[in-house]
Amino acid sequence: MENVIDIHSKGEYPANELSNFYAHHFVFDGVACASMEGFLQSLKFKNVKKQKKVC
Repeated sequence: MENVIDIHSKGEYPANELSNFYAHHFVFDGVACASMEGFLQSLKFKNVKKQKKVC
């Protein structure tokens, strides 16, 4: 049987850190992002100010 990791933000390590919602802060093109999910959601907007706010 294979080991299965259920990835979600409220899970235990390492599953929680693999979630898009986990707070991994990073800077992309000079914009501070709080999580990968914030970055991905910001791509929905054309307005740069809105993108930065979502990040």
